[in-house]
Amino acid sequence: MSTVETANASNLNGGAQQVLVTETVVSEQAAFEQQQQQQQQKQPTKQELSILTQNCKLLLVVGEWPVMPIGASTRARRIADRLVANAYDIIGLNEVFLKESTAIVKSVLESSGYNVITSIPESLPSMIKFVNSGLLLASRLPIIAHHFESYTQASGMDVFAAKGILVAELENTNNSESTASRIFVAISHLQSEGSDAIMESQFVHAGAVIQKFVLDRVTNDDELRASTVLVFGDMNVIDLKTPHLYESLLKNLSKETVDLYVRANGQEAVPNGGATFPVDNPVQRLDYVFSLTEFEGRPGVKLGGSEVLSAAVDKLIVQDSDIALSDHLGVVAKIALL
Repeated sequence: MSTVETANASNLNGGAQQVLVTETVVSEQAAFEQQQQQQQQKQPTKQELSILTQNCKLLLVVGEWPVMPIGASTRARRIADRLVANAYDIIGLNEVFLKESTAIVKSVLESSGYNVITSIPESLPSMIKFVNSGLLLASRLPIIAHHFESYTQASGMDVFAAKGILVAELENTNNSESTASRIFVAISHLQSEGSDAIMESQFVHAGAVIQKFVLDRVTNDDELRASTVLVFGDMNVIDLKTPHLYESLLKNLSKETVDLYVRANGQEAVPNGGATFPVDNPVQRLDYVFSLTEFEGRPGVKLGGSEVLSAAVDKLIVQDSDIALSDHLGVVAKIALL
């Protein structure tokens, strides 16, 4: 073989080797990418949910609310439209007492795909009760079951309302991609005035109702650990002004109760943040979203089905308007199911 032929053969062999190396690299890269895709597919997708609590002040007053030149029905329509536009996943409303206003909010939400529970209790528990609880629960997730109990103690104007605690289980429609097996929510509007004893009796009552509802439905410890229980509403407790009531509320709702605003923003944020009342100059933190992470009835079983991503004061009531639609701002929390 001549020198030229040897060189050509060498070049051909080198080229073949280079092609082989290139093909090997490409093949390895493809295999790596495929492996990455398979690993990503195996990892559960975190489903995010937004939760709003809002006091709507849709209640009977002498004349119309003095600082509100808009009638209740008009306010109800505007509130409902904003709820839909903001696309919250779970909504808990307080003070939705008036029948016409209730019907408006319910109709708008249901026509937009929400599942709605309202006008509870349907029959008032005594002759002294003139209105129902004023609670409205709306959820984009199906509502599997729910239970309501009226509080047994009240004082002042609250004796005329059937205030209580509503607890429900929501269907985890993303369950195939998430380990969070069960989702429970509870809403309430606690005593607005009166003695500490009456307030604390409602804390105890609410905690007992929630615990029984959840533990009756979740008997397996592993399933309970992967569950989420949220409680929200106008609690009429000012954490900084009445810290003893705030601590009692946390203690009586469950063995371990997490304030999601504090968890998301830090305790140092509370003195200047989180206030929801009054709407024109909010200085009181009355509205809360809590996560219950351990029950007295199942000690040692920590609920870890979700984590809070954010929590903030919600301004739906003053959104796109010079006129506030209620006397409270709301609170919105975002969680991720794990």
